[in-house]
Amino acid sequence: MAALRLWFHLMIQTVYFHLHACWIKLIAPTQLPVLLEFYPQNNSDRNFQTGVKNYTMNRDVQCPYCEAWQEICHDDGYGYEEGKLHQQECYECDKMFTYTTCINYDYEAQKADCLNDGEHQWERTYTHPSFLTKMRCSQCGETRPPTPSEWGQIGVDPDQDRALFLADLNRNNPL
Repeated sequence: MAALRLWFHLMIQTVYFHLHACWIKLIAPTQLPVLLEFYPQNNSDRNFQTGVKNYTMNRDVQCPYCEAWQEICHDDGYGYEEGKLHQQECYECDKMFTYTTCINYDYEAQKADCLNDGEHQWERTYTHPSFLTKMRCSQCGETRPPTPSEWGQIGVDPDQDRALFLADLNRNNPL
């Protein structure tokens, strides 16, 4: 039974990490750089029922008094302003300390052969309604309307789709 409990506990942590990592991949890369690593806190984090060491994903700042790692909670926007001293109470020793915020930008280069006399790699965008579909180059991000043959491959008649959409819109929202 203890092994099953341990397995279940580890699966929940794995699912949480996966969901959190997906959120970071989808939202955070354009907002703040994030380092995804697990860090052990201290011996008080040991789960005495399973004997498993608990880990946290947040390692924002270290307390200057007891050196315990602290999470800075930004739920209300506090602590983001640069050039300002912010205050924090240590979770371990209960002493107050100050910290400053420094925002760094990371850049990631990717090949864009289409900008160097290569061919664009056109991919369909998925939109609703379908007549608003565009073709987007996966390398440079340029967009354009689909050609008639691409509309045929997509399986959408844009004129008919537009007419059906407008008729449905007028039927549901009469003036």
